[in-house]
Amino acid sequence: MQNAKLIIYYEARNDILGNVKEYGLQPLLQMGKYLAEVCATVGELAEVNEECRNCPYFKYCASGCRAVALTLTGDKMGVDLSKCLFFKKGYYEKVVRTMGDFRNNTPINV
Repeated sequence: MQNAKLIIYYEARNDILGNVKEYGLQPLLQMGKYLAEVCATVGELAEVNEECRNCPYFKYCASGCRAVALTLTGDKMGVDLSKCLFFKKGYYEKVVRTMGDFRNNTPINV
């Protein structure tokens, strides 16, 4: 079902990344259109996403996963709500407590 949503998303935008049967996988993965689709800078995400930009956890999650955001919101630059749950609902702290000797080299201070 999720694959069907993604196909509809790209077809609606007439945004086809290529045909793997025609070109092979490696050339498609190295083409600019694919890279432009899967790469987004943290600055671009902050620029278009006010909710994430203003969140105290943004520097730790950087708006999360683009594939998850696209699946959940229909917008590849949208919010990855799974990261919001992880940080805002205290799951990070629960994981740290559960792991005992775990040491995060980039401690989260909000």
